[in-house]
Amino acid sequence: MARWYALIFLVSVEAFIPDSYDIPDCPHLGKYTMDPDVKTDLVTKVFENGPIKDDFSLMAYDCELEKKAGQILEDPHKSLDEVQSLGMHPLVYEMYVILSVYYLPSLGLHKTSLIRIAQFSEEEPDIPVTIMTEAAIQTWKPHIPYVSFATSFGCNYRNEHGKHKYLCLLK
Repeated sequence: MARWYALIFLVSVEAFIPDSYDIPDCPHLGKYTMDPDVKTDLVTKVFENGPIKDDFSLMAYDCELEKKAGQILEDPHKSLDEVQSLGMHPLVYEMYVILSVYYLPSLGLHKTSLIRIAQFSEEEPDIPVTIMTEAAIQTWKPHIPYVSFATSFGCNYRNEHGKHKYLCLLK
């Protein structure tokens, strides 16, 4: 009889932990549709660090905000003032990867030589996007819980010439 109680307890606890979040594909966005693997990783982590960790139904993913984030990332001169004036809170993360640390020990050069080589290298470093996504989340982690007004959000990501750019718009 004690086994049944333990089983019922475990089943009831697991019922409150989502297996996946309601993350729409947004295929109608065309070129602004975020890569599904990057999107799932990033959006899941935003949900997990969100202001309302226990009630995931209070914050929804918005395809139009994904599109807006993609448009902003596409134009490096586009200001975030517009989205802020519309009551949105942007989470921005950019990192320019010059040379992968995986290659540093094998070169056997001094630091100044590495910098010089990196500046003229045509080859882009091969850094897994999951590492960059985790770096973005770690940067945003202290800020996400304080955006308690947000009921929806959308994100986008671009990698151009070794520059990883993330933008999430919370509304």
